Amino acid sequence: MPDFTPNGLRPMDGRWVAGFSKWGGVSPYDIFRGWTDDAHKLFPHYPEGLRIVGDNRDLASYPWVPKRLKAGGFDGREAVALVNATPLKGTSIVLRRKVEQGSENWILHAWFEHLEFYRSRKRVDYSTLPDLAAAAALILAVDAERMLRRAAEESAGAGIQICIRRDLDEDMNMHFIDAVHNHLQARRIRIEPEGWSSPPASVVRA
Repeated sequence: MPDFTPNGLRPMDGRWVAGFSKWGGVSPYDIFRGWTDDAHKLFPHYPEGLRIVGDNRDLASYPWVPKRLKAGGFDGREAVALVNATPLKGTSIVLRRKVEQGSENWILHAWFEHLEFYRSRKRVDYSTLPDLAAAAALILAVDAERMLRRAAEESAGAGIQICIRRDLDEDMNMHFIDAVHNHLQARRIRIEPEGWSSPPASVVRA
């Protein structure tokens, strides 16, 4: 499926992080071609419980299937589910993305919905959040890189911005949204192509 349509840019299918496997597991070793320094910047430990899934999911042997995931509607582009769970804890959240193309700026809007905790618990287990934030940052960085390349190909001269909504509760804003932003702002995952000499992408919270 193309990433760009006659009506403009589309986000890349976020399930690529899991290699489009039905079970949705994430292997930093495969993504970074080894346990490189770049892999360790995002994933200090192997993310055993992390899943990036859409409607083709197969979580039969997974310890928890969030209620929102059962409802469907996850095409990987406009909506993709990020889940991190073990038999004792878990957090699920939906990443949504939309690209806005203006004459001077192309903006990748990102926001998060349908926050769920393991088996209807009332509070987040903070240990589940770093892998979720790393996965979200990875998806957004690749989207932004493709936008930079397309703008350069079209000689559009457009500035590229990643705009992350900070509209969860204050606890999740601080421990999750800010972590996604910080990964991107600090370039713990590369956004600009190698050898890039044009203006870099900007990262903001809204």
